[in-house]
Order: sequence, then C-alpha cells, then structure tokens
Amino acid sequence: MEEDVFPAPAVAGKLTRTIEARIHNDGANQDEVRAWQAELLHTFATPSYGLIDPKTGALLAKHEGPEFDADAFAAWLDEADAAWKAR
Repeated sequence: MEEDVFPAPAVAGKLTRTIEARIHNDGANQDEVRAWQAELLHTFATPSYGLIDPKTGALLAKHEGPEFDADAFAAWLDEADAAWKAR
C-alpha cells in the first residue's frame, strides 16, 4: 500500500490531513502490543487503519486488511472524514 495506494492521486491528498502512527505487533512485548491494538482498533488484523478521535480515544472508522484499489481506499478515507466531521 505504501508504494502503490498511498501515493495515488485519489489518496495522497487525503492523507495530508492525517497523522500516521504505526503499531508493530511482531516484536518485543508482543502480547502487550496486541492487547493494545485490540483495545484501540477492536481487531488483530494487519494491516488495520483507524481514525481515532485524539480527545476521546474513540474509534471513528476502521479499515481492516490490505487494500490494493486506490479508489476504494480513497472512498474509505472519505467515510472516515465524514465520521470525523459528525463527531
């Protein structure tokens, strides 16, 4: 996704309004990190993308698994943006 979907014109402009944070659940403290991922995103799926309200910690939108269609991911970003505006 980093090479094909994120730089696509349909997606790239939308990502400028976000802050990227990555959770790597395959290293040290794996159980703790997975528990935090489950609490934060309600899933163990990787990759997972979530829009989280920084004030409340509420999960506003979630996308699980890889997405190889830039237009589909852009549509999810639009849904996440609508959830953000509706909060």
